[in-house]
Amino acid sequence: MKVFEYLGAGIPVISTSLPSLVGEVRHVRFADHADDVVAAIESEISGPSADRETRQAYAARFSWDRRVQQALELLATL
Repeated sequence: MKVFEYLGAGIPVISTSLPSLVGEVRHVRFADHADDVVAAIESEISGPSADRETRQAYAARFSWDRRVQQALELLATL
């Protein structure tokens, strides 16, 4: 999934309701039909949404650097 890369770039994300995202990943708008996708895009363009810095800060928690750090911390406890 590229969702964290997009969020890390500060880009608004619109996705279908993928089970791995719904209820698991914040700052993603879900749209399952063409009309809903268009409405979500128009909303992101014209209305207030989470700002770039908020999306980037959230995505930083899921970066590869962070994941490697977490793995090393777990290994150190063994």
